[in-house]
Amino acid sequence: MRRGNTHYTISWRIIALQRELESEDTEMQGLPVLLLVLFVGLKLTGYIAWSWVWVTAPLWISFIIIFIVLLIAEMKKQSKRTLRR
Repeated sequence: MRRGNTHYTISWRIIALQRELESEDTEMQGLPVLLLVLFVGLKLTGYIAWSWVWVTAPLWISFIIIFIVLLIAEMKKQSKRTLRR
C-alpha cells in the first residue's frame, strides 16, 4: 500500500522524532540553542570574528544529525519490510 504524499509523511516522522528526543533527553535539547545564543552574543560584541555560517552552526549541525538519524531509521524500516516479503 502506497501513501500519497511522501512530504507529509517525512514531516510527520520528523515531528515524531523531535518529540521522542525531547522526552528522552531534555538536558541536551537546549544545547544547540544555548550555543547559538552564546555565539551570536560573542559575534555581536566583537569577541569572535567567525563567519555567520559558523555562528549558526549549532542549529544546522543539529538538523543534519536529526536528518541522518531519521534516514538511518527509515532505511532500517525499509530493510525489515523487504525481509518480511
